[in-house]
Amino acid sequence: MIKYIFGNNCLNVYFPRFASTTPKCLTRVDKNGVIHYFHRSVVCATVGSDPHLIIGQEMLEPKKDGSDKSEGEITGGKRLIKRLYKDFHHFADIIVADALYCKSTWIKKVLAIGMDAVIRVKDERLHIVKDALALFKSREADNAWKVNKSSNKKIFVKAWDEDDFEMSNLDIKVRFLKFVEEIHIGDKIEFRESWIITADKYTSSETLWKIMHSRWHIENNAFHQLKTEWHLDHCFLHSPTGVETVLMFIILAFNLMQLYFFRCIRDFRKNKMLQIDFVEDMRDDLIRIYNWVNPILEST
Repeated sequence: MIKYIFGNNCLNVYFPRFASTTPKCLTRVDKNGVIHYFHRSVVCATVGSDPHLIIGQEMLEPKKDGSDKSEGEITGGKRLIKRLYKDFHHFADIIVADALYCKSTWIKKVLAIGMDAVIRVKDERLHIVKDALALFKSREADNAWKVNKSSNKKIFVKAWDEDDFEMSNLDIKVRFLKFVEEIHIGDKIEFRESWIITADKYTSSETLWKIMHSRWHIENNAFHQLKTEWHLDHCFLHSPTGVETVLMFIILAFNLMQLYFFRCIRDFRKNKMLQIDFVEDMRDDLIRIYNWVNPILEST
């Protein structure tokens, strides 16, 4: 049984380009030659079932030693999962990441901390992709199932699965899965194909398909909320440690709110309650309490 699934992704925290800079600022130049300064963080969060919690983040470092580019997302991601393992030990069973992480160095880092990697693949030029697609072309799907999204939407999924592929600079053989989705929405039919690589040799293809799709929860349930409702698109102060400190306070508040919704309120998701509506009700209650005059104190 899979205990935890975590996703990796990156968020940007911007501030005005004319603001004072710090040694921790990342930079980029737009097409007009204007330098933009910003901060970027790699985030690890739970995906799949509620609540969606952010368990760690790692700020990316700026250019060093005359390099042309600032630190990449994968470098920060490796440092993040290493630190999380040091602090919490086996914090997950599976770490799912997007196509940027389709590298043997990332898989090695995940395996080194005793976890499995599930990675989306998009580059058709990779040898492993060419080999897998050529093999799958000559045979029928290994598994098939139906997903009922709603009364008007149904998905028929076929999966091709093989666990004997090699990757350069990787000692173990990996598993490659191809999914073809036949999506029925009313009278319309759409086909969608996707691929993943994983070091997990035992999890069913249906579960891995769900894991692959669940990775988007980090975008919809974490980043979208943080940017639109928690003002994470604004830098409230600017100092070498100030940005990260404020970010951690926002993440802490976000996690506490998620735990309140899904651990203290019964059937929060089942009843289709909106988090923003609930927060507005709480705010209105606080205003009423703040303006309330105790009749006992008033009489005395």
